[in-house]
Amino acid sequence: MLKKIVIDALKYTPTKIIPALISILIIPILTHMFSPEQYGYLGVSLSAISLLSILTAGWTVNSNLRFYEQRKNEGSEISHIQSLIFISVLLSGFVSILSFIILKILFHYTIIPEGLNKYTNSTVLLLFLNPVVAIILSFYRMQGKTTGYTLIDVSFNTGKYIIGLTLIALMPLYFGLEAIILGGIGAAIIIITLLLFKSGFQQISLNIQKVNFLKEYWYYGYPFIIVLLSNWVITLATRNLLLILRPEYPYEVGWFTVSQNIVDRSLRILFQLLMLAALPVIYRTWENEGPSVTRKLLSTITKYYVTIFAPIVLWLSLTAQTIFQVVTGEQYWDGYVAVPWLATGIFLVGLNQYFVLPITLKKKSKLLGKITAGSALIGLVLNIVLIKTMGFIGGSISIFITFGLFTSITLYYSNNILPFTFSIKHLAKLALALALMGISVFYSLNIFLNPIAKLGLSFVVGSAIYVIVSWILKIINLKSDFQQPSS
Repeated sequence: MLKKIVIDALKYTPTKIIPALISILIIPILTHMFSPEQYGYLGVSLSAISLLSILTAGWTVNSNLRFYEQRKNEGSEISHIQSLIFISVLLSGFVSILSFIILKILFHYTIIPEGLNKYTNSTVLLLFLNPVVAIILSFYRMQGKTTGYTLIDVSFNTGKYIIGLTLIALMPLYFGLEAIILGGIGAAIIIITLLLFKSGFQQISLNIQKVNFLKEYWYYGYPFIIVLLSNWVITLATRNLLLILRPEYPYEVGWFTVSQNIVDRSLRILFQLLMLAALPVIYRTWENEGPSVTRKLLSTITKYYVTIFAPIVLWLSLTAQTIFQVVTGEQYWDGYVAVPWLATGIFLVGLNQYFVLPITLKKKSKLLGKITAGSALIGLVLNIVLIKTMGFIGGSISIFITFGLFTSITLYYSNNILPFTFSIKHLAKLALALALMGISVFYSLNIFLNPIAKLGLSFVVGSAIYVIVSWILKIINLKSDFQQPSS
């Protein structure tokens, strides 16, 4: 099972690494051409798309991930596909039209800053197209078509930046940062159009008589709307709250957004890469081999997650100031102080993806909704209080605290369903390896004056120390992990 996850993770690598590299590479371009205030407006617009997409793609994608294998075993795969694509298109159209009307009303009464007005039309159109691409990708993922998934995902996430940068290069003053959203629209239209002519999607008709499973999917999936909305409140609402609570400091939205983008592109992308490969295997193991084997698999994957990604979080946190000097314009440099809080918070998000699986495997999505909503409510209060007193730093600390609480509560309930196995000895060895790595990175940053040389040396030295200490302490036992019984 672990070999299957590793192989699939390698196949999925282009879907995350290539777009992540491109999005990191364009940060210097955008932050040198546009002010933090303009960058913040783009961040708020993209967060609005994420928020409203939850109502359309959020629960349908999760229903597909949960029920696809079951429907396939029942011989109802085609009806399953038809049901979810039908409802995704229907909901996307409805939510997009409603959002357009609400936004125009808010702008009319100046509830939203005028600087955001130019993003309205493009934001609403991308809101309609994004869920369609997301549900199609989820089918490729569950069918194990890693090559097709990779091709579509890379084309979409790379194409939107290529189109966006082209528009900026041609007419920077006319398009501005809206070009990035327009690039997403162009890439989505191209992908959807090509798939309409692909055999296998031609047979999918939007016939309401064939929507046989929506009631069951809705009962399973609607708590995920609460979960995803709550996650949005915890992670992306900070951008909007900064704009509302501190309108006299609009540049802070840009600082926070670029900090969050750097962390997301370098960390969340890697977390998702492992989850992309692991989740279908975990669901198949649950359906075909039962709770005992699934519990062992989840514990092993979680151990690897912490061992692989904790040093990356540590390096990113220690080198944040130098990274900002390399990849952002000078007017953004003060935003680096948010990175350690955001990086640790995102690490907890990735860890929680595994802690939450026993709850979803048991179809206890209502329990998950309650846990997430409660955490989000606490996070919202923390955000308001800390943003008012500490600005964007307060928002970053709020995210860290909230995800720490969310992860702890989720682990408590998951352990009552499918207990995780943790080794105190392993955690102690890991802590020692991280401490020695941290010391080596800290001193490496003081050797060179050139920021690029600092990053290169600290990465090489830190990685070498961590790998050597891990090998000496035998933190990972590849032989026993990869040879664990499959039943």
